[in-house]
Amino acid sequence: MPVQTIRRVSRKNLTERSKALLHREISFIHCSKFARMKLADVEWGAGDIYVDEKTDLRTEGDRVVPTYLSYLFRKPLLTPEGEQHLFRRMNYLRYLANRKRSQLDPERPESKVLGEIERLIADSEATRTQLVESNLRLVASIARKFAKSRNDFEELLSEGNAILLYAVDKFDFSRGFRFSTYATHAIQRHFFRVLQRMHRKRSREVDSPSELLLETLASPSPEPESNLPALNRNLLQQMAGLLDERELFIIEERFGLRTPVDSDKTLKTLSDEMGLSKERVRQLQHRALDKLRAFLVERGITLDDGE
Repeated sequence: MPVQTIRRVSRKNLTERSKALLHREISFIHCSKFARMKLADVEWGAGDIYVDEKTDLRTEGDRVVPTYLSYLFRKPLLTPEGEQHLFRRMNYLRYLANRKRSQLDPERPESKVLGEIERLIADSEATRTQLVESNLRLVASIARKFAKSRNDFEELLSEGNAILLYAVDKFDFSRGFRFSTYATHAIQRHFFRVLQRMHRKRSREVDSPSELLLETLASPSPEPESNLPALNRNLLQQMAGLLDERELFIIEERFGLRTPVDSDKTLKTLSDEMGLSKERVRQLQHRALDKLRAFLVERGITLDDGE
């Protein structure tokens, strides 16, 4: 490749990198000491960062976290001094990157300056990762206290990790508080909202479809002496071929299709009878209702379950 072409490609690459940096948000928590600090002040070797790894700091409650989440405990906890050092380092690196970026000419960027900014950002992200990994067990511990099932735990853990990332970026280390106190309040507040949302969703998924299904299938019964509710028998017969044995049993028992409607069984009763967990019965019920909805939609009947 000709030298001139190489230079054009190199210049184009520098320009694209420069524009990407200028459009990127580099947020940080300001500290009045930053203006007097040097990069050497936040380099590694500023005392012990982690708690002694030989000390088992898990509580009895932490030990019940599923085995597949044991990686949460591979990263040692931070000492108070180590925590302060990492937060100071992360924010100071972002502060420097922001300051150097203001000197960048997007049309004629200098390779050296551009490289320095990118290295500062990369180092700040690596520091952020350390802070996050050292606090993952905190999220798991809080999620375990709020969760009522394994599914709840996994959903709360995912939501909590997202809040943890946000909390790391917003924590003001200069006030002298421990990050765990700040993060715990933020995570707990979010979990209360998540659980309320989950409760509303499950209420719609479990209660509303059962009522709508019965309303949709309802029609005058040609046999008054029958102990079944007034249902379209043709649709009921087709249900047997639409659902598998367990799904059919759950729908018939759950919604009182074998016996009068007022004797429909709860998820807990069915879970005991079938030897399955309550959550598994709920999942099978949802799957069956989805099949029934699709069946009815094919026939021009639309279920509005309030979503």
